[in-house]
This record gives sequence, structure tokens and C-alpha cells, in this order.
Amino acid sequence: MRDLFNRLNPFKKGKTARQAADDTDFTDKDAVERYILHQGLAEVLSFATQQREDCLYLPALQMTVHTEVQECRQNAVTLGFHMYSEKWEKPMYECCAGMAADARTAVGQALGSFAFSFMSGLKAAAKGIHPREITSEFAGHTHRWQVYLSDLVTVGSKKESEAAHPTEVYWELLKEDIIRRLGNQTFVYVKIYAAKLPDEVIGECRIDDVPIPELGDKIAKMAETWDGGDAERYFVSDKQFFFIEQSPETLLPYPYRGKAGREEMKNLVKTYLRLFLAVKSQQDYDRLVGKAVQQLGDRTLAMACDSFLPEICAAQAFADKLTVCDDVEICLPDGTVIPARQSQLADFGLLRELIVEILNEKAFGDKTKDLYTQLVAYSSICSVMEQVEAQKQSLSQLRLKKLEFHVGNGFELR
Repeated sequence: MRDLFNRLNPFKKGKTARQAADDTDFTDKDAVERYILHQGLAEVLSFATQQREDCLYLPALQMTVHTEVQECRQNAVTLGFHMYSEKWEKPMYECCAGMAADARTAVGQALGSFAFSFMSGLKAAAKGIHPREITSEFAGHTHRWQVYLSDLVTVGSKKESEAAHPTEVYWELLKEDIIRRLGNQTFVYVKIYAAKLPDEVIGECRIDDVPIPELGDKIAKMAETWDGGDAERYFVSDKQFFFIEQSPETLLPYPYRGKAGREEMKNLVKTYLRLFLAVKSQQDYDRLVGKAVQQLGDRTLAMACDSFLPEICAAQAFADKLTVCDDVEICLPDGTVIPARQSQLADFGLLRELIVEILNEKAFGDKTKDLYTQLVAYSSICSVMEQVEAQKQSLSQLRLKKLEFHVGNGFELR
């Protein structure tokens, strides 16, 4: 376990490093980004790095790291790290904040948080250090995995009895819940964050950077038990990552794996959205999936676009009013109901990423905003929100525990 306040000062490196840091205006976003790219990040990583035009490349992980300075103030900084691993064919993201007496130290804390939590676990996964073996079941298949834990990074001070928790405490708390959320992924990363402030307790669990409210609740309950000490000034937080790699012998084929597969799926989704934009009547909508099957050549993806995309967009549209939990039910025409989690469904996760990209790129020009509005309007989430507002019910802490997806014959759970 590492305490960043007490153990981290990455700027104590030598004369050249100190001079470079002294020449940087740590309240200027562009200056901080240049510093991180040219020096700051490489200093805190335990990997050899190669500087490319706008990112660092880590040969040992076959991974690029792009850093975005999201916030930069006199005593606080927020850094976003956008990564892509060729080794695991996986995009990853982490956000780290630093708060200190000055901006320079805050940048150091944020970089250290990234290095000592996220990257320490990724290093363990890359080198196969101390794997924990687990087994999961999904869609009638058994999958075997190796789990790697990062260091547990603590900010602030706990009582000795609380600080003595082993690195495995969060894994033991959430292990069975996480196993139930594994599908047929190549690689999964889980973020744990717990914090206690004088008037707030925070618990967060993200699987592949998607929050899982039910597991966040469990983390918050643990943080509630921490002794607040000085009630007016107390702050303490924990952060940890789990990296979960599937054994090659149980990994099943998936048509859209890797960069090429992702790009192929993106083009197919655009094809579906063109068909969706052409819908002008209920009759058109009734024929939509059939047309999509013909043009996409993938029956499951056509039905996934029809069922998943409206709910994905609506969950985002109402994110400030509604929490959508991870549980789903796949309802087949013969009445069979298959329980699953969003995090298990490869198509769901990739569609969630791709629709954001497509909308942000304004791929449909002036029609892009109408496309988003129409997708939201076709969702069951939108119907729920309309009912709640019509009945003048309170929207505070509204939580949707489960989504139902009605699919046709030939839908493949993958």
C-alpha cells in the first residue's frame, strides 16, 4: 500500500529534471501536457518509454499513452490518460487528480497516482506476477482467468487498524460479483475508488471504465466504517485496479476483436443508423431489423443495434436524473428469459463506445442531433422518465434496476 502524500515527489530527480520542472508553468494546460510528454510521465513509470509525436509508447506493453490535462489550477490538477494496448487489443482510460499547496506538487501526485495504481497492476499482468486463478460461466461456456491486483494507493491518513487492510481487501469484497460480470472478453480492467470526507462517502467500481452502481454501494459501505478523526478536515481515499486476463484456451472467437474488427463494426453501425434515420412510420420501424440483417450480414448485430443503442443513448441523456444498473434480461420469442449483465455482453460494450464516437464526430452532419434524439425517444428508459415526470414523482436517486431486451430468433449471446 502506498500513501501518496507521504511518499511521492517525482520531481526530486537530479539537476536536469529540476531545471525542466522549474521552467514549466504548472498552471498552464499546454505547458503541463508538454512537460508530461517530454519528461514527467517517463520519470514515474517503471517501463522503458519511447516518445512519439503526441504520446508515449511503452514497448513492454505494446501500449500508447496519450495524456490530457483536463483541469489545471493553482493547487489542483486533473489528468486523463487514454491508452491502447496492442497486446490485449484494448483501449483503456484512467483519470487521476492531484491536490496540493502548489500546482507543481499536484501534477506530481496525479502522475504518481497513475504510476503506482494503474500501471503497477498492468505491469503485474504483463509479467504474469502473482496471478489469482478464477473461473466463470457465460452463455453455456466455462472461461478461465488470471487476476492481477495493483498496489492499493491511499491518500490521507487512516487509523492503524484501518491502514492494515491487505491489498486483497477489495478483491475479497467484490470477487464473486465481478466473476458474475465476466463474459468472453480477452482482458478486463476494474477500478476501485473509496473516499470519506466530512460530509460525504464515495464508493465507485468501474468495469472497463463503466460504473457499476451495485458494487459502488458495497465500497461506500466499507468507507463509511473509517474513523473520521478530525470531522471538519478529514479526508482519506483508496484506489486500486484489478486486471483480469482470459486464458487463451477458453477464449472464444468474436468477429469484432482488435482495431480492424472495431472499425468494421463501426461501419456496420453507421449502416444501421442510416436505415434508422430513414424510418418515418411504424411500418418502417417494423421492417427495420429485417433490412438491417440483410445489409449488415450479421443477424445478432442487427438486433443488438435495434435493442441496445436506444437504451445506451437514453442512459447517457438522463444520467443526471437516473442510475441504470448492470442487470439485463434477454427475452427470446419463445418466452425464454436469459439473465445477464451489460458488462458481459461484448456487443453492448463496443456499441456504447462506438455510438459516442459516431455522435461526437457528427458522422451524419446536421442530422446527427436528430439521430440522437430519435434513438432516445425509442428507448424504454425514455418511457420510464416520461411516466415518472407525468406522475410528478421525485427524480432524486432514481434507479432502474434492470433492462429488458426483446430479440428475435437467431440472436447469439456473445
